[in-house]
Amino acid sequence: MMSIVIKTENVTKVFNPNLPNEVKAVTDISIEIENGEVVVLKGPSGSGKTTLLSLIGCMSRPTEGSIIVNGKDVARLPERFLTKIRQKTFGFVFQMFNLIKGVNVIENVMLPLYPTDAKLFVIKKRAEAILDKLDILKKRDFKTQSLSAGEQQRVAIARALINEPEIILADEPTAHLDTKLSEDLIKILRGLNEDRKTIIIATHDPFVYEKAFVHRIIEMRDGVIKNPTPQIIPYPENEVWDK
Repeated sequence: MMSIVIKTENVTKVFNPNLPNEVKAVTDISIEIENGEVVVLKGPSGSGKTTLLSLIGCMSRPTEGSIIVNGKDVARLPERFLTKIRQKTFGFVFQMFNLIKGVNVIENVMLPLYPTDAKLFVIKKRAEAILDKLDILKKRDFKTQSLSAGEQQRVAIARALINEPEIILADEPTAHLDTKLSEDLIKILRGLNEDRKTIIIATHDPFVYEKAFVHRIIEMRDGVIKNPTPQIIPYPENEVWDK
């Protein structure tokens, strides 16, 4: 039986509470995500999917409700504990890549492990192995601003993997990619799932959520789940990662 790695219970997030510009981003969200699943949070802009993704990833705190990560309620933990959970559990792929300009590729990838006790040569070896798997090791010494959008996306994914996370969170990962690069990204995500990574993607792009490797779609609108019983999609056992 697969284990539950993420569980939200009646989660609500309010920005600027009790002020004229108060916004209720998500309301009373309860979901469960199992180890090894690929789950899409589907919805238009303003539906709350990115907010929910940030709550799941311990980048934001809920106003109400519980967020349980690997059996532990993290909603009210002090920031120092949340930092450790983020470092050990999650890999983040941001919509705008969030790479550091003026810094080369391999240093961008290594960055998340600098605050840890890992030795520098170990970090570098791991970064090189990930870049090689993503077919971008040849650009290791290039500054990130000189890369194409597809190359920057691969570097962002490599950085998300450097801490060997069990859960990958991706926010609109195809937003700045053309069709060919989006297809390349899907192959990478499929391969990560075959390596037993749990993947949660926030997107409104049908190119992502109509792919066969997605197990479930949770549709959101106006901060609530539109489909109370999320769609179940059979996993295609015969698909392989063709880099």
